[in-house]
Amino acid sequence: MSAAPKGRDWALLAVMVLVWGSSFLFIKLALGWVGPFWLAAFRLLAASLFFVLARPLIKGQWPRGRQWLPLAALGFVGNALPFVLIGIATQTIPSSASALVMSASPMIVMIVGIVFLPDESISLTRVIGLVGGLLGVVLIILGAPGALSTSWGAGVLPYLLVLIAAVGYAMVNIFGRRLGSISLLARSFGMLSTGAVFATLFALVLE
Repeated sequence: MSAAPKGRDWALLAVMVLVWGSSFLFIKLALGWVGPFWLAAFRLLAASLFFVLARPLIKGQWPRGRQWLPLAALGFVGNALPFVLIGIATQTIPSSASALVMSASPMIVMIVGIVFLPDESISLTRVIGLVGGLLGVVLIILGAPGALSTSWGAGVLPYLLVLIAAVGYAMVNIFGRRLGSISLLARSFGMLSTGAVFATLFALVLE
């Protein structure tokens, strides 16, 4: 059983939420200068470069051999695709709405984790939180102007793109735990660098 969160845990969570949430604002601002495909590529390339430059200060090994295969799959599903989809959607919806819909990711982790993470416990409190959170996301989507419109860039479609991105994030959270034989450094760099390759290919071909 996991230990109860302490004050330090809540403080770190608050910092993470602040950093994570503000990223959507910067995405919105950056889209005024660059398209969503190249923005995704630049973000992932910058993160990969950071790992390369910080390598002397970080303990661990780079990915090796067949380790690249699952990392490339997760890099596509959890980095390249979500980054592109969020960029496309945020062109037409507020950055705050993107962040709120992306908050569905931990709820998706809980739902899918019931199948793939048998050690995850289910409690009444979690179920209530899950139902309330999902209802909130649905209300955000259905409350969008022209929610029933089927034209691109209007109604519910951009919100669904962000929701798909949230699913991608959730898949990394779930299946990344099954890569226990691969170090955290290798997992992080492998997913970021392969995601950068996929995003750059998207940008070269589609933008």
